[in-house]
Amino acid sequence: MRIYLCRHGEALPAQRDAARPLSERGREQLRALARAIAPARAVRVDEVRHSPKLRAQQTAQLLAHELGLEVPVVSVPGLAPHDDVHALRTELLAERRNLLLVGHLPFLAELASLLVCARAEPARFVFVPGTLLCLQAAAGSESFDVMWMLTPALFRGSHAG
Repeated sequence: MRIYLCRHGEALPAQRDAARPLSERGREQLRALARAIAPARAVRVDEVRHSPKLRAQQTAQLLAHELGLEVPVVSVPGLAPHDDVHALRTELLAERRNLLLVGHLPFLAELASLLVCARAEPARFVFVPGTLLCLQAAAGSESFDVMWMLTPALFRGSHAG
């Protein structure tokens, strides 16, 4: 089983729009990421889940569309910035499907650290906006292995920022 963790793309500042939708730069960063990985079909999931926040919803929908993922894209509780990573870990250990989870900091960094290192703090992963991390369940254990991690900086030559 694989779990993909994605921090939402760059959002507008709260002073400009309290709902904090994705900025055009954030949208382009996500499109560049999708263009880079879509040909390899590197993301294969059964469902895309996102936090209820607008920027996470927009990120999930944009990635699903750009990657050609014909799977449910659903808003779920438990992916907000300060939600309990331990509760989600328990749920993920019982899961058998491949999932793409779109959320926020500090939650994603703590969740990745808990899944890989068995400790949420200190967080050992850096998620700039638009980062995508692929984890695979380790055989015979309750941990995950890092398969790959991509950030928008890798796609600067593609007009992503």
